[in-house]
Amino acid sequence: MQNYYYFLLIQKFISFSVVITYGIDDYTHNTVKLPYKEVEEIANHLEIKLVKKYFEKTFNSKEELMDKCQQIFDAEKANGKIIEGIVVRNETGTFSAKVVNLLYDSKK
Repeated sequence: MQNYYYFLLIQKFISFSVVITYGIDDYTHNTVKLPYKEVEEIANHLEIKLVKKYFEKTFNSKEELMDKCQQIFDAEKANGKIIEGIVVRNETGTFSAKVVNLLYDSKK
């Protein structure tokens, strides 16, 4: 595992509060989002909690992705939680976006 600059930034915050993350960026040269497998390794090494992973799947359309997210929003609501949204990304970390739960958004 390489010693990137972000190790120093994250370790400073650990002693002050519980850290939960969904991604880690490498600021060594330019801002680079790390592949999720590497994020998992670093988080495990630093004992940082990751957000809940709801699925690991390739979708055939935007509609299929949105339907899956809505199913998750509905299931969480049935369990008494209204979640803000779900971050989706590709395996390499070159793309990420947030699917916002419209119910959560309407209650702000």
